[in-house]
Amino acid sequence: MGALRAALATIFGAAAVLFGGVALAGALTPPTIPTGGAYLGAWVNPLGLISYDGANEIPQLALFNRQIGKPVAVLHVYTLFGDPFPSDTLAAVAANGSIPLVDWSCANVTDINTGREDATITAEAQGFKAFGKPAFLRWFWEMNLNTVAHSNCGAYNNGPTFRAAWQRLWRIFHQVGATNVALVWCPSAHGDATSYYPGNIYVDWLGADNYDRANEGVLSLHDSFAHFYAQWAPHGKPIMIGETAATTVDQYLYIPSIGQQLPSTFPQIKAVMYFDAPGNSANWSLQGAGITTFRALANTPYFSFR
Repeated sequence: MGALRAALATIFGAAAVLFGGVALAGALTPPTIPTGGAYLGAWVNPLGLISYDGANEIPQLALFNRQIGKPVAVLHVYTLFGDPFPSDTLAAVAANGSIPLVDWSCANVTDINTGREDATITAEAQGFKAFGKPAFLRWFWEMNLNTVAHSNCGAYNNGPTFRAAWQRLWRIFHQVGATNVALVWCPSAHGDATSYYPGNIYVDWLGADNYDRANEGVLSLHDSFAHFYAQWAPHGKPIMIGETAATTVDQYLYIPSIGQQLPSTFPQIKAVMYFDAPGNSANWSLQGAGITTFRALANTPYFSFR
């Protein structure tokens, strides 16, 4: 590990490297990995007013904070590849006392590998570096699903090309010195993702998305993530549940299961992000008993990490 750090210092500059877990003067540092407990976060958009720069979501935080009793530790910010870096939104997230999780949409992986998107990736990395505070970046989430949103990005059934694109993005971020960013590789837990994994050196956090899906008997966190956890926990990375939620009628069961099962069954899951918004297949937004149970979850000591 010492040799790797020294090599990285030579390539990317000493300010980008941690020695013995201690940041060098002037270094930017990524979000801390909890040693006990976990981050609790959310996408707060119960009105369903997605803006892709956070402008419609940030005004919804005040009510959410009152309902939950405090700000959550991490907040989603969905952005489109090629759009301007959402500096104002990240500043608002930080002012809320939360760490931003920027969900950056996919781009054509072949174009990335030819260098056509280097300027776009560099601008994003420079935006994060200027932000300066710890942040998560979840680029091209659910790359292992064949969805309309991914139809022009060329990754489905094309693992090697996706891996190369991810590695190129990683190199650019490190060359820029955006070392305050933790890169989250986040497939769907609802499908195999082995061929898309870019390698341990290129991934800071493992992630997965899955939901309480109608008529599938998914009523607890274990039902949604046990298979993914068994496969990927041996990689030794912190794991983030990038998106999860339950339908209104199941929230009173599903949300408490997070607090019940994480400490004993899934200790390597260090962050859980609730999708408080309408979705394509169901309305996942917190309502009624869901608000009550999420408030209780957010105020347990296990989820006090910030």
